[in-house]
Amino acid sequence: IRIPLVAFWPAKIPAGQVSNTLIDFTDFMPTLADVAKIPLPTTYGILDGTSFYDDMRNIPGTDRSWSYCYWDNDPNDAKPPKIYINDTMYKLYDTPLYDSFYNVKLDEKELNKLIIDSLSSYEQALRDTFIQVLQSMHN
Repeated sequence: IRIPLVAFWPAKIPAGQVSNTLIDFTDFMPTLADVAKIPLPTTYGILDGTSFYDDMRNIPGTDRSWSYCYWDNDPNDAKPPKIYINDTMYKLYDTPLYDSFYNVKLDEKELNKLIIDSLSSYEQALRDTFIQVLQSMHN
């Protein structure tokens, strides 16, 4: 999360371009299959990644709208893992009340949770979508 990705492929990837497309680890297999022009494996299990090959070539395509993160830095300690979903502007942690919701564009260090009762209709709808996704990851 929030790690730069550098890709170099002369004559395929335009030099000097910058993209703010969300990419996570699950996107690499679909991207490599897209680059190789081969179908995704059908016996691998659930593949929910999105190819970002179009982004590297700077052509229109479908981008992921959110990214899911399960981070357990030390499975031997007593701290629970950090689980959250984010898009390019908002981030919601999987807390018991789903109340750790941040505008990470305005609050990069996540110092001020958004007040749930004061969310705009867009923010509330997005939070509801994020909650649905987080809950589906537990099933």
